[in-house]
Amino acid sequence: MPMTGSVLIVHPEAEQLDRIKTLIQPLGLEIRLANDFLGAIEVLHAQPIALVVCTDIEVPEHDPLVLAK
Repeated sequence: MPMTGSVLIVHPEAEQLDRIKTLIQPLGLEIRLANDFLGAIEVLHAQPIALVVCTDIEVPEHDPLVLAK
Protein backbone atom coordinates (compact mmCIF):
# COMPACT_ATOMS: atom_id res chain seq x y z
CA MET A 1 0.00 0.00 0.00
CA PRO A 2 1.53 3.37 -0.99
CA MET A 3 2.22 5.99 1.66
CA THR A 4 0.62 9.43 1.52
CA GLY A 5 2.31 12.80 1.74
CA SER A 6 5.30 14.49 0.20
CA VAL A 7 9.03 14.01 0.46
CA LEU A 8 11.61 16.72 -0.13
CA ILE A 9 15.04 15.63 -1.38
CA VAL A 10 17.86 18.16 -0.99
CA HIS A 11 21.20 17.67 -2.71
CA PRO A 12 23.43 20.06 -4.71
CA GLU A 13 24.04 17.63 -7.60
CA ALA A 14 21.24 16.85 -10.10
CA GLU A 15 22.56 13.33 -10.74
CA GLN A 16 22.41 12.46 -7.05
CA LEU A 17 18.91 13.97 -6.76
CA ASP A 18 17.76 11.65 -9.55
CA ARG A 19 19.35 8.61 -7.87
CA ILE A 20 17.71 9.33 -4.52
CA LYS A 21 14.38 10.09 -6.26
CA THR A 22 14.53 6.71 -8.02
CA LEU A 23 15.01 4.95 -4.67
CA ILE A 24 12.10 6.77 -3.01
CA GLN A 25 9.57 6.62 -5.89
CA PRO A 26 8.26 3.12 -5.00
CA LEU A 27 6.93 4.55 -1.70
CA GLY A 28 4.25 6.41 -3.67
CA LEU A 29 5.00 9.79 -2.11
CA GLU A 30 4.91 13.06 -4.03
CA ILE A 31 8.58 13.99 -4.53
CA ARG A 32 9.87 17.56 -4.47
CA LEU A 33 13.51 18.46 -5.18
CA ALA A 34 15.82 21.27 -4.04
CA ASN A 35 19.49 21.94 -4.76
CA ASP A 36 20.35 23.82 -1.58
CA PHE A 37 19.16 24.82 1.86
CA LEU A 38 17.37 28.00 0.77
CA GLY A 39 15.59 26.14 -2.03
CA ALA A 40 14.43 23.62 0.56
CA ILE A 41 13.07 26.41 2.76
CA GLU A 42 11.04 27.71 -0.20
CA VAL A 43 9.50 24.27 -0.76
CA LEU A 44 8.74 23.90 2.96
CA HIS A 45 6.96 27.26 2.98
CA ALA A 46 4.90 26.29 -0.08
CA GLN A 47 3.48 22.95 1.12
CA PRO A 48 3.52 20.44 3.97
CA ILE A 49 6.25 17.82 3.68
CA ALA A 50 6.13 14.43 5.43
CA LEU A 51 9.81 13.54 5.00
CA VAL A 52 12.95 15.58 4.24
CA VAL A 53 16.06 13.82 2.91
CA CYS A 54 19.10 16.13 3.08
CA THR A 55 22.60 15.16 2.03
CA ASP A 56 25.72 17.23 1.43
CA ILE A 57 24.13 20.63 1.95
CA GLU A 58 25.49 23.73 3.62
CA VAL A 59 23.26 25.27 6.27
CA PRO A 60 23.99 28.99 6.66
CA GLU A 61 24.71 29.71 10.32
CA HIS A 62 23.46 33.30 10.35
CA ASP A 63 20.67 33.13 7.82
CA PRO A 64 17.56 35.01 9.06
CA LEU A 65 15.32 32.16 7.83
CA VAL A 66 17.18 29.71 10.08
CA LEU A 67 17.12 31.99 13.09
CA ALA A 68 13.40 32.76 12.68
CA LYS A 69 12.32 29.13 12.95
